[in-house]
Formats: sequence, structure tokens, C-alpha cells
Amino acid sequence: MSTPFLDRYSPAFRPTWFDFLFILAGVSISLLLAQWSAFTPRDTDATPAWVKDHVLPFLPTLLFLPVGILLFWPLFFLTQWLRGRTDAMSSGEWLWGVAWLAVLPWTCWVVWQRWDTLPETLQPEHSKRWIFLGYAVGVLALGSLAAILTLLGVFGRWRQPWTHSFCLVLLIWPAIWLACCLAWGIEIK
Repeated sequence: MSTPFLDRYSPAFRPTWFDFLFILAGVSISLLLAQWSAFTPRDTDATPAWVKDHVLPFLPTLLFLPVGILLFWPLFFLTQWLRGRTDAMSSGEWLWGVAWLAVLPWTCWVVWQRWDTLPETLQPEHSKRWIFLGYAVGVLALGSLAAILTLLGVFGRWRQPWTHSFCLVLLIWPAIWLACCLAWGIEIK
């Protein structure tokens, strides 16, 4: 018979070295996708000088850093299931699944524009603005939900797998940088 203490620290609730490998691979994919996306930040008169010098060159990377990790959502859940996880997915993991569905089309668009000729309506000069707008709205919506779940988790006493908190951080991260873009008057083209 298992005790609640032992259940909380079962192997399915801790990351494995496979998980760490997927995290590093996801960050690498994110860096590649950020470069391929060709989104460039543009400063305005409202942008502080220190932001122009130190943040602006790295802003696309900061905005898209979680994308590659989000793409590995099925593999993170699979490693837990193979290690004996019997619990249902947490609210954070469900949110990760929604983010995964939202990131797939963006990733396909970036890869497609890089390796193949896109149809006229999907050419970057026609669709780039709308694709970034959809990304921004999705990030802000999912980041807000993740922040609410984080606050609820502070007061909750239920156990959560490590992927629950990890996902919430992954979704809050780009929302913070988008909010900074709004505060600093930065446009993404």
C-alpha cells in the first residue's frame, strides 16, 4: 500500500534525462524557428534607449523561446505514462495541449516559407502581420490562463506532475515579453 508521501514523489512526477534532452532540443528548435521566422522588432520614439541597445536584438528569440519545447508536449506526457503515471492530465497539461495545437500552424508556416514557395496569400509580405497578430493574441490569452492557474496552484494542496508547472512557465514567458513590447512601444514586423 502506498502512502501519499510516496505517491507525491513517484517517478512519474519527476523529470528524466530524456525530458531534459527534449527541453534542450526544444530550445534549439525555438532558436532556429525564431531565426527562420524573420520577424524583426522596430523601435519607436517611445522605446527607451537601453531597450534599443540591449533587448531589441534578442526580442524575437525571447518571444519564441518556448515554441520548440511546446512542440514536444506529446513526448513529455509519453515518458510519464511509460514510467507508470496513472493520473489524468492536469489543467496545465491540458493548456499545454491547446498551446501545442496553436503552435503547430505557426511552426508549419515558418518551415514552409523557409523550404518551399508559399501560395500568394501566405507569402510573408501578405500574411506575416496577421500571423504575428494571431500569435500575440494566443500568447496573451494562454499566458493569462496560465497566470490564473498559477495563482490557483499557490492555494491548492493537490499534487501536480512537474510538467504542470513547467507548462505554466512556458506560457507566461512570451506573454511577459509581449507586454514589454507594448510598454516600450516596440513593433514586430
